[in-house]
Amino acid sequence: MIRCINHPQLHAKYHCGKCEIGLCEHCVTPKAFGASKLYMCPKCNEPTADLTPYIGVQPFWWGVGDILLRPFREGNWVTFIGWGIFAILTLAVADFAMSMGGLFAIIAAGFCYALYYSVLISYFWRIIARNEDGRLEIPDFEYEGMSASLIWPVVQFVVSFVSAYLPIVVFAVFMLTSFGFIFEDIAGSPVFVAFIIVCVVFGIVGTMLIPMITLLIGVFRRIPMAFNYPFIVRQIFKIPVEYGILLIFVFAFIIAYSIVKGVFFVALTPLSYTFSKSIGLAFIKNIIQYPIEGALQLYIFMIIGQLLGYMAYQARFKLKWWPENQSEPVFMVQGRPADLSYEPAPVMTSAMRAAMVGGAAAAGASIPPGSASIAPPMASAPPRSPAATGAPAAAPVPQPAGPSFTDSGAEMEMAKQIAEGMQVLAQGNADEAAFHFRQVLDRDPTHLGALRGMVMVSTKVRNETNAFKYGRLMGAELSRRRDFEALYEQYIEISKSFPDFSYETRDQMLVSRWLVQEQKFMEAAKLLREVGVNNPHDPDAPKALYQCGEILWKKCGKPENGAKMFEYILKKYPHVSFADKIKEAMGQIKAESQ
Repeated sequence: MIRCINHPQLHAKYHCGKCEIGLCEHCVTPKAFGASKLYMCPKCNEPTADLTPYIGVQPFWWGVGDILLRPFREGNWVTFIGWGIFAILTLAVADFAMSMGGLFAIIAAGFCYALYYSVLISYFWRIIARNEDGRLEIPDFEYEGMSASLIWPVVQFVVSFVSAYLPIVVFAVFMLTSFGFIFEDIAGSPVFVAFIIVCVVFGIVGTMLIPMITLLIGVFRRIPMAFNYPFIVRQIFKIPVEYGILLIFVFAFIIAYSIVKGVFFVALTPLSYTFSKSIGLAFIKNIIQYPIEGALQLYIFMIIGQLLGYMAYQARFKLKWWPENQSEPVFMVQGRPADLSYEPAPVMTSAMRAAMVGGAAAAGASIPPGSASIAPPMASAPPRSPAATGAPAAAPVPQPAGPSFTDSGAEMEMAKQIAEGMQVLAQGNADEAAFHFRQVLDRDPTHLGALRGMVMVSTKVRNETNAFKYGRLMGAELSRRRDFEALYEQYIEISKSFPDFSYETRDQMLVSRWLVQEQKFMEAAKLLREVGVNNPHDPDAPKALYQCGEILWKKCGKPENGAKMFEYILKKYPHVSFADKIKEAMGQIKAESQ
């Protein structure tokens, strides 16, 4: 594993081919070139190579625990509620229609069943594809048309099972058509026993092939690959350990699901008997039964889909399904080829953390308190002197005390979790990194290092909802600590990936006030305007817009823009309490312009 030349306790995320050294994200120098950003070596000022796509990954089974819990995190429980309602509208309605009898009822029931399982199977393929692509999250439902979202996914799903058991069907048909007359007289003979044994072997082999066939169709979406048995077997032999463990997990989850469903059916049987005497009561039973059954089915499809995709993602270098990974590059460190295989993160000691603090301080970085010195530092611009700008001195903003480190077990454990989270995130494993950061947040919900880590994870996987959530939590904590410089830097950083990002109204207004003290008037006006634009129903929105207009008028020398802002406030909020003050300001602007 290549390690950072300045911080040996950290895995390197970048490699300089000219200097033959590894660098972590703290040590490279970012430079923007238009819309692109390059990370330069601090020694030779040449662009570095990003090691992320080539770093070996940990075994996929390390993340099984998180996969089991992921459907219930980050608001995904709403998906289960929606699916329960969908189950009532399809399965319960289909059951009720079947009880009515008649051709029309049978057609309606068939349509409801087809719709339910088509959507479920389509969602299953979507989960596999996203996890195999490294976007380790529970995706949203998407509709791309009747063929793409309802018909074709079901065809692919059926084909995956047909291809798995096609050899046994062909063998059985051949034997029965060729030697069928023999079996009438030799049942129990060696020939018959051999026939049964071969059929059982074919069945077991087909069952073991189903996960790989399903994975191939889910990734490549090509039905002919399901019948390319030599290719399927070769893929399995590339990852025999991973695939064997996958089979254990998949069948264990299916058995567990069957047991839970059986227990549920037994518990519901007396209720079904009682409610069957009345159509109305039967429908009530369906409303109770099918949302629960639907949630169980959705959960098992989520788990198996994630397992298949996640295994393929973690074993991507062995499978070599990605063209860019057909040949892994060789990185040299001091004249020797470096091994990029995964190894566990070392335990962060007080000395290591102190070295990180010293290195960051030497580089002029600002490390937020509570980040355990692992979160990427934010550049700290030197304060502007009032004398240099000719502006009156602003009241100093209280600054938080520097980070303090203790050797307590809890803090050491959180520092270790942050270090491991940043390490695996640098290796491209956002899911495992999020697990480490959540472990810290479970102990300390305001831990800046963990919050920042979650922001980085959300940015990497392009999860806007989580980026906003954790960014605002981090902003609230930085605001509470009065660290407005870090607060603004964090806002700029998140906004680069998500332009619509904004803090909570109070924090947004506080940081804008700090920007005014720092003589950054246009930046302050922009943040105040966002309060009114993004949260028009917030009670403080008119006040924020008024302050924006005042800054544009008095500080930025743009009275016409300030007047437009005042006009907008009166139009949007005609009954605002300070309407007279706004009209007075508009009158002054008009008088000044004459």
